[in-house]
Amino acid sequence: MRNPLFPILVSAAMLASCAEQYVVSGTSNVEGLEGKTLYLKVFAGDDMRSIDSSRVTHGKFNFNGVMDSVMMANVFVD
Repeated sequence: MRNPLFPILVSAAMLASCAEQYVVSGTSNVEGLEGKTLYLKVFAGDDMRSIDSSRVTHGKFNFNGVMDSVMMANVFVD
């Protein structure tokens, strides 16, 4: 399942990471996403490592935290 918001979220995470702290908030109208957990993941060698997670509640989700370097991240659904 591809959400058209994912590229926007990835870009926002990359830009926010320049300030060492990131906040990615969003809404989704994708059916079946309510109550699911979204994971913000980065490449760690040959694997993907979760750096944050957020549960979708009423179509809204939020990632926030601190990063020590610029990273390209992806959003995955559990």
